[in-house]
Amino acid sequence: MTDPVETVLEARDGRQTSIGFDDACVTIGKRINPTNRKVLTQQLEGGDMTLARRDARRQMEAGAQVIDVNVGFAGADEPVVMPMAVPAIMEEVGTCRSLSIRPAPRLWRRASKRSRRWEEE
Repeated sequence: MTDPVETVLEARDGRQTSIGFDDACVTIGKRINPTNRKVLTQQLEGGDMTLARRDARRQMEAGAQVIDVNVGFAGADEPVVMPMAVPAIMEEVGTCRSLSIRPAPRLWRRASKRSRRWEEE
């Protein structure tokens, strides 16, 4: 039998969240999702991260250990919006996050690069 896989997410402040076979449940905040949320969609389209930041903060206050970030909506320019959303949310809550993106390697590289650059500053 192979060893079970474990994923460790680390926040800027050093807090770690483990996700794996032997770990307890992890609470994931999934509110940052523009599906059926007209105001969030409009804000994301305009590059305004106010509601996304507020949702992240409220989810953390409610006990979320990981924030799932989804910026996909009809007509979304995810390669532009995601790299703006991730640093804004990290700045707000400084926590681990999960990115819900379509399988687009260019988008993933761009969002990851932007997030790393922000963390190094």
